[in-house]
Amino acid sequence: QKVFEEVTAAGDSAVVITISSKLSGTYQSACIAAADFDNIFVVDSMTAAIGSGILAEHALKLAEAGISAAQIAEELEEKKADVCLIALLDTLEYLKKGGRISNLKAAVGTVLQIKPLLKGDPEGKIVCFAQVRGRKKSIELMAEQYDRYVEHAECETIGIAHGDCPEDAEALIALLNRNHPPKNIINACYEPMTGAHVGPGALALFFYGKKEFRQATK
Repeated sequence: QKVFEEVTAAGDSAVVITISSKLSGTYQSACIAAADFDNIFVVDSMTAAIGSGILAEHALKLAEAGISAAQIAEELEEKKADVCLIALLDTLEYLKKGGRISNLKAAVGTVLQIKPLLKGDPEGKIVCFAQVRGRKKSIELMAEQYDRYVEHAECETIGIAHGDCPEDAEALIALLNRNHPPKNIINACYEPMTGAHVGPGALALFFYGKKEFRQATK
């Protein structure tokens, strides 16, 4: 609210892009803080991490083109449905600690080297859509999903976030560049809060793709 007051005092407007409301209360808090302002526009990204980041980059381009804050927020409401998220977890242990999977399933997954693949669903939740044996095959499946659903890669920025596994991030980039090389790639290590949730070895991919990606089960 303090920031919104400073923006208003400067005679300016602002667009706020938050992590998915299904993953955090940040969106609701931002809406409450913006309730008394008619120049602040809050957008629920319906994604996380660099998924929100590539939306922010798109918003910046619109702002530089002279588009108003209200129009930027309106376009982001359309654009956010195109953001696809695929994430690979190296272990189920951290999901177990967070109470999101049973101890038995976590133990079986570890013994069999089962790697869960997650995605963003139509509501902005993160759901498991595949379980693959072996890390290399899991990364290959991430690239296959990208090839299947990506749109206009040559014009867009994609994002990769990893849990201290830069070599795997580079391997994924090489696979993505085979068929649909993107215009730009943001490649970054997870910050501590998200890293503690997904665990070391996590690898996530964010890109603009077909809307049916969120509904697809495979």
